[in-house]
Amino acid sequence: MAENLDITIDDNGVTPTKSGKKKLLLIPLILLVLAVQTVAAYYTVQYLFFSHAAPKTTQSSEVAAADSAAVEEHKAESSEASGETAEELYEIKDIIVNPSGTLGRRYFVLSMGLEVSNAHALEELKAKDAIIRDALITLLTQKSLDYISDVLNMENIRTEIMQTVNEKLQKGKVAKVYFTSYILQ
Repeated sequence: MAENLDITIDDNGVTPTKSGKKKLLLIPLILLVLAVQTVAAYYTVQYLFFSHAAPKTTQSSEVAAADSAAVEEHKAESSEASGETAEELYEIKDIIVNPSGTLGRRYFVLSMGLEVSNAHALEELKAKDAIIRDALITLLTQKSLDYISDVLNMENIRTEIMQTVNEKLQKGKVAKVYFTSYILQ
């Protein structure tokens, strides 16, 4: 009873036989398997390559607001203190870097105020702006995303920035670093 017949072609057209009907049933099954594999491959690629690209929310806005308030408070105190030699503030805006290990998918924006002890150091900072920005970009691109996003490392980053800038100055030194913007995206 098991006849092994194929498709026959006659004057009336194509007439499928028993084995031809089995072959026609395999086509939708093969298409279903291919569809499932395509969907699985898509989600696997999304998970492996793009799961870490989504921006994480950090406390950067709170930190930036607090540091900005500290800079404004310092400016107010300096202007009120008459008779004393006021420290000078030099502002560096929007240093934008890709943290180490992010493959360009994340970025870090930092703006800061540098407090220097005298006007000569302030003039030197203005004259060496490009050199100092380059040194800071080099320093910050070496930091990993985890290091930058950890609020506990902010004081370490301040210290490293101060040391990096002080290496470039000859007429004075940076006494303090105030972050006015600290954005991690």
